[in-house]
Amino acid sequence: MMNETENVFFSDTNEIYEKMKYVKATGKFNYFLKRINESYEKLFRTVMDNTKANLIYSNIVNSGTMNIAFILIFFIGGREVVKGNLSIGTLTIISSYYQMVNSSVIQVLSYVKGFETARGANLRIPEILNLENEKVGDIS
Repeated sequence: MMNETENVFFSDTNEIYEKMKYVKATGKFNYFLKRINESYEKLFRTVMDNTKANLIYSNIVNSGTMNIAFILIFFIGGREVVKGNLSIGTLTIISSYYQMVNSSVIQVLSYVKGFETARGANLRIPEILNLENEKVGDIS
């Protein structure tokens, strides 16, 4: 849904850029402005809904995974402590190392996601920078 809404928005934006000469010549700014505003509002709502869902999902997954792993570590480790195969200090060290590894993995995944977003934006930047400057009032 997110990609589809983005595609519609950018398609509408590109269409306006392509028809800029027509828009300037006929003065149909309001029609195209209304169209781009409607498209942007849909995109904004979709982005906000997607962001909410991602935050909820990532919090559930991250905290849920972490809680399940801690339960397993303490259950199995506690059983081994009771049997005498593991000391309490070793169990504490194991849980501390798990926390460090888990937070590092989450951080790396966050960086990868940010990198992909930046890479996508970076691919569009040269196209925007290569657009010709327009003179105010020029319809050609």
